[in-house]
Amino acid sequence: MQKAKAIGISIFSDPRFSVSVVLLAIAVRFFQLHFYLDSFFDTSFQAIATQHFTNGHGISTAVARANDLGNPVYIPLVNWPPGYSFLLAPFYLLCGKEYLPACMILEMLSAISIILLCRKILWQMGSTVAVINLFTLLTAFFIYFFYYTGSTDSIAVAFFLGAIVLLLAALKKKKYSNTAILGTAICLLGAASMKYLFFPVVFVIPVFALLYGWQNKDAGIRRGALILFVIVLAGIGGLYLYQKSISGAGTYISATGRGFFPEHLLRVHPLIPCSFITPNTIRKLPPAGMATVMNLFRVIHVILLLSLTIIAARSFFRNGLKAASIQRTFIFLSLSLALAISLVLGALSLLVDKELIPPDRWWTYIEDARYYGLADILIQLVIFMAFSYYKNQYSGRIRLLITVLPFLLIPEAARGIAFTFNRVIGFGKEDYYWKTEKIFLDYAKEVIKKKKAVTGPASTVVSGSLYYANYRNALYLQAPVLEKPEWLNQPGSFQTSKPVILLAIIGAEQQKHYQPFIEHPGTELAGQLNGFYFYTLYVAPR
Repeated sequence: MQKAKAIGISIFSDPRFSVSVVLLAIAVRFFQLHFYLDSFFDTSFQAIATQHFTNGHGISTAVARANDLGNPVYIPLVNWPPGYSFLLAPFYLLCGKEYLPACMILEMLSAISIILLCRKILWQMGSTVAVINLFTLLTAFFIYFFYYTGSTDSIAVAFFLGAIVLLLAALKKKKYSNTAILGTAICLLGAASMKYLFFPVVFVIPVFALLYGWQNKDAGIRRGALILFVIVLAGIGGLYLYQKSISGAGTYISATGRGFFPEHLLRVHPLIPCSFITPNTIRKLPPAGMATVMNLFRVIHVILLLSLTIIAARSFFRNGLKAASIQRTFIFLSLSLALAISLVLGALSLLVDKELIPPDRWWTYIEDARYYGLADILIQLVIFMAFSYYKNQYSGRIRLLITVLPFLLIPEAARGIAFTFNRVIGFGKEDYYWKTEKIFLDYAKEVIKKKKAVTGPASTVVSGSLYYANYRNALYLQAPVLEKPEWLNQPGSFQTSKPVILLAIIGAEQQKHYQPFIEHPGTELAGQLNGFYFYTLYVAPR
């Protein structure tokens, strides 16, 4: 047994194995992201803003109004911070204004950054090469929840991990250089510019560094932390004021209801257990079983989180961060960040009413697994750091627990292996979500092309019965969206300063709500696909 263990450690410690593991992890993420590539929901709006930004219209969406369909109005996009739209812009231009490859490149760069930054953090904490490679190997197949849906979370997480690497390096050197301060500030502002969630959370880093410097009487760290705090405060304050000046709102919360909703906390995402088994795996169970497991996980999570917080608080008040090892420091930092994320989401869920996600799902912040992506990774890093550093310092049950924890990722990694293997076998042959959607979008483009062959040159305006579909088509066709779909039922009131083809895509079940438009003499049924009817109306200046 000992001989086999020694051979295994030797293999996992080999530099050639390290290179192979990193390349494998990058390849695995590529196949996963290629399958899940999704720029058709939240990201679609930010990609639209990139289109308009590169065309000189700022970070905005375009809407058409009934009094002049041919003269779109550009509305500043504040539903999300502008970081993703800015960051996507050079890749969008590099890809010839094709947004799908641009989005894929950006996602892959963030995925590679996360892989390398996690390895760097473990190295900073003195983990062995074998443990670092084991971490990379298992987490490469662990599909984090933020990869399942189009969002900016992975990029925000990559920025945050970069800030943590720079902070840990400064604490180890006992010096926060101006270059490190600037780099940390860029990373933190980068994370905040991706997600409003991180507006308050980014301050954990400078506050933590300030506390460390104060307790260790380290003037260099204190000075750096104060400068970092001021830069981050100025950056976020500037971003807030800029957005408020152009739109009247510095941030954005989609749900309109306000009050006090303690029942929302019952839907808390079970962060700690789900760092080992993802919600998507649990959803493979029958509905009753899934609900039972999720509720059990919530109980486990709350018990563990409260216990760990109490233990950490007692330890902190006893010894604080004075002369703390980098490992102990990282544990406190990780817990602080996880608590900050949980508290922000908890406060939002307490004070903001739940939101309807069409057609019938009610949603609140505290339950959304993708918001906890950074905390997921930090928990995993702490577990592997403890496996490498603390295991031999304990005996009995604690040693057994530290030894077992990393290998609890194996079931989820095994599911990821099976998933990735199927993607490799079926590469280029499967009907990926984005491929299916592109067929739909290409059909709409063909409808417009045929209509223009009859009417001559004309601008396009998109509308229809499905909110997200309107904006996905607007993104693909580079066209404005009719501001209010109900205006379709007043087709006689449309005016325009230049020729326009109004494309209305209406679901079969919603057609009864749009009869005035459908029966209008100028409206034509141009085709149907996947339960949707494509109508066109040519509107000329008059």
